[in-house]
Amino acid sequence: MLNTLFHDKKLIHLQEIDSTNEYAKSLIKALSYVSEGTTIVAENQIHGRGQMGSSWESNPCQNLTFSVILSPKILVADQFQISKIIALALVNLLNQLGIKNISIKWPNDIYVKEKKIAGILIENILKNNKIEHTIVGIGLNVNQVDFTTKNATSLQLITSQTYDLNILLANFLEILERTYFLLKSNQHTFINEAYLKNLLGFQKERNFSTSTAQFKAIITGVSSMGKLQLQKDEQLMEMDIKEITFL
Repeated sequence: MLNTLFHDKKLIHLQEIDSTNEYAKSLIKALSYVSEGTTIVAENQIHGRGQMGSSWESNPCQNLTFSVILSPKILVADQFQISKIIALALVNLLNQLGIKNISIKWPNDIYVKEKKIAGILIENILKNNKIEHTIVGIGLNVNQVDFTTKNATSLQLITSQTYDLNILLANFLEILERTYFLLKSNQHTFINEAYLKNLLGFQKERNFSTSTAQFKAIITGVSSMGKLQLQKDEQLMEMDIKEITFL
């Protein structure tokens, strides 16, 4: 049954915190058991983080900033499957809300019409060669309408509607549980196909840059470790997030 995955999940609501991911880490460290699906949500996250140490812009009480604790117990070599199912859960939530033109910008930012609406920061705690715990940090722009960055958007900017954050979070957690079940039941082929179907620029030529050059290449896939697979002329390449930039 799907509802047994998060059967005793807890919701921890905080008014203000530096980082919900850091709070989640402290819970795992302090307690002998933390139930899967435990969610820490903050009205105001002061030092929210994105990929590669970037900051996450979010006005207090206007967006969803939260972390979910999972215990996937999968091999470290398969860690990017977690990123895929979280991204797909967000895509499914936006689809449910009637949002169009959604895509996943590698590795796991969520875009609408090539403007960023959500970001994901995943941190794993390892035991031997498996992932014992995963902390999934998510920022979803909901009711904020003013951003300092030009490529950001929100649900309200797209639909001109105001959303109840608590209802939106509850809906997302239901969707996440169903998507997480795909990973728990080893449906890797379905996950991979769904991720690539929603991947921004998949099988299309795009402009990229490295520290030494700018070039055009076609995105052909993503490796099990999350590296972007590209075809540049006759050359096949795999690039880490630290090595390449979309132009």
